[in-house]
Amino acid sequence: MQEPNFLFLFFLTMLFLSIGLLIFYKFDVLEPGVIMPATMGFSAFMAYLNMGRWSLPFGFDSWVILTLAIVMFQIGSLYCYIGGFIKSKSVSSFVIGKHNPSIIVTGCCCIIMVCMAILSFHELYELSIRLGNTEGVANILKVVRPAVEKQSVFLSRWMNYRQVIAQSIASIYAYLLLSKFISSRLKFKDLFLILPVILYVPFMIMTTGRMAMMTFGIYLFMLGSILYKIKNKYSLASNQRSILFLAIAGVAVIGAFLLMGYFTGKIANENRTVSMIIAHYAGVSLPAFDEAIHSIHTDDGFIGSSTLLGLYRILGRIGFSTPHVDLFLPFVKFDGIDTNVYTAEWRYYKDFGIIGMSSIMWILGAFYTFFYNKIKYCSTSPFMAIFYSSIAFPLFLSSIDERFFIDLFGTSILYQFLLLYLLYKIVICKSVTK
Repeated sequence: MQEPNFLFLFFLTMLFLSIGLLIFYKFDVLEPGVIMPATMGFSAFMAYLNMGRWSLPFGFDSWVILTLAIVMFQIGSLYCYIGGFIKSKSVSSFVIGKHNPSIIVTGCCCIIMVCMAILSFHELYELSIRLGNTEGVANILKVVRPAVEKQSVFLSRWMNYRQVIAQSIASIYAYLLLSKFISSRLKFKDLFLILPVILYVPFMIMTTGRMAMMTFGIYLFMLGSILYKIKNKYSLASNQRSILFLAIAGVAVIGAFLLMGYFTGKIANENRTVSMIIAHYAGVSLPAFDEAIHSIHTDDGFIGSSTLLGLYRILGRIGFSTPHVDLFLPFVKFDGIDTNVYTAEWRYYKDFGIIGMSSIMWILGAFYTFFYNKIKYCSTSPFMAIFYSSIAFPLFLSSIDERFFIDLFGTSILYQFLLLYLLYKIVICKSVTK
C-alpha cells in the first residue's frame, strides 16, 4: 500500500503562513519571518509538481518536523519583533547616493582584482591539468568540479582568500552603484564604478560551483531593496514594490544559475528541461529530507559533525585532534534523479535532535529579525545594511541546505567583515560629497 504524500499539505502550510506574516509585517517581504516560509513553500511547490515524475516521498513525520522548525523560527522572530520593534515609529533615514569615490582608489581595486584573478585562474588551470584535462581552458570546470564534489581535491586556502577579497570589493562598489541609481544620482561618469562588480564574475565562476553567484545575487537584491525602502521611509507602496523586485531578482538568479550550469556541463536538453533542473535543485531536498530521516545514518560520535564544519576545521588548524568532516553528504536516489542536499533543518535534526533543531531555529529567527529591524529602525550609516545583506543568504537557502554555520561560523566571515569595514572607510566614508 502506497503511503500518503504530504507535499501539497506542506506547500499549503507554508503558503498560508507566508501570506499571514506578510500581512502582519505590512507587506515587508524582507522580514526574515516572511522569507523563511516563503522559500520553503517555493521548494515544496517545485517538489510537488514533479512528485509523480520522480516518485518523491514526503510523509507525515517530515511534515511535522519541518513545520515545527519553521514555527520555531517564527516564534523567535516574533519574540524579537514584538518585544523590541513593534512600537517603533520612526525608520532609518541615512543619506544615500552622495558618494564620489576616487578614480585612483577604484583603479587600484581593479588592478588588485585582475592580479588575483590571474593567480586563481593559473591555479585552477594547473589543477585541471593534473586531473587529466586535455581540452584546454573551456574544459577546466568540467574536469575540476566533479573532483571537488567527490572531495578528492580541494581548492587552496589562498584561492579562498582571493575570493573573499574580490567579493568584498565588489560588494562595496555594488552599494555605490545601487545607492546612486536608487537616489537618481547615477550619471554617465559614474559607470566606471561597475568595473569592480564585473571583475568579480570570474571569481564566482572559478569557485566551480553556483553558491557564490547565488549569494551575490541575494546580496544585490537585499541591499537594493533596503536602500529603496529607506529612501521611501518604508512606505506601504515601497514594501509592495519590493515584492516585484523579489520576483525580478528570482528570475535573474535562476537565469545566472542555469548559465553557470553551462560551464560545468549541467545543461538543459530534451531529457532534462529547464523546469526539471529548477525542480531538482530547488525542490528535491524536501523528499531527500524525508528519505534521510528514515534511512541515512551517519552518526560518527562527534557533536555537530554535519553542521559545525567550520569550527572543527579551525580546531584542527590550531592543533586539536578533530574528526574528518565532510561538506558533501551521501546521495539518495529516487526514480530517475538523485541528490545529496536535505535542507538545513536535516543537519540540525541529525546533529542535535528535535529539541536542538527547534532551539537553533528559534535563535536564527531572533538573530535575523533583530539585525534586520535594527537596520530598519535604528541605523544611521549604510555599513549595517551592507554587512547584513552579505549574510542574509542562509534565509533564502535553508530549504536547500545549511549555509549559516557552514559559511558564517568560521574565519572567512571574520575576514569578510574586516575587509568590508576597511573598504567602507576607504572607499565610501572618504568619498562623501555635500
